[in-house]
Amino acid sequence: MNDRSTSTSETGSVEVVLTLPDTNRSAFKDPLGSIFTDETAVCERAGRPLITIGDIVTASLVDIDCIPDIAIVDGLTKRRPIGSATQSTLEELNHPLEAVNPAGTITASLIEAIQQALSLDPPVKIVVDGEEDLAVLPAILAAPAGATVIYGQPDEGMVIVHVNTRRKEAVSGLLDFLEGDRETLRALMDE
Repeated sequence: MNDRSTSTSETGSVEVVLTLPDTNRSAFKDPLGSIFTDETAVCERAGRPLITIGDIVTASLVDIDCIPDIAIVDGLTKRRPIGSATQSTLEELNHPLEAVNPAGTITASLIEAIQQALSLDPPVKIVVDGEEDLAVLPAILAAPAGATVIYGQPDEGMVIVHVNTRRKEAVSGLLDFLEGDRETLRALMDE
């Protein structure tokens, strides 16, 4: 493995950097940006690179030829397998990378995949073994200013986050609700 801080927990052979305790889940209920239900409006407002998180959000945008630069998907929607039409749409994206990320965690694997994706020619698809439920946090932290991160807000629509210093500071504040090694997260983000 590696010699990262001992406060970083291990799940199997996956380095879990941060975990969201059930008692703090409510801190993540409010969207980090504006909610839209019209894919075209979302696409028109998106900066580049465009990062999508979630199978349905990604497939909805791909269906209108709004191709994300980076798509982070896990084959699930509301913790159930996606349908074959959505899966077929997602297969159109190339450069597949893999990350292991159990539900309610942020792993080194996920962080490293996001950073690698940012250095590749788009579009890049990160397929997560586990869940991408917290991927929005490292995605916003890793993305350059001017980027857009879009993720799903269950039963409401798509949240569009324009990455800037203020948004990055808001995400850094949310890290206080996670348990684990924030310093390791920051070190991984700087690599």
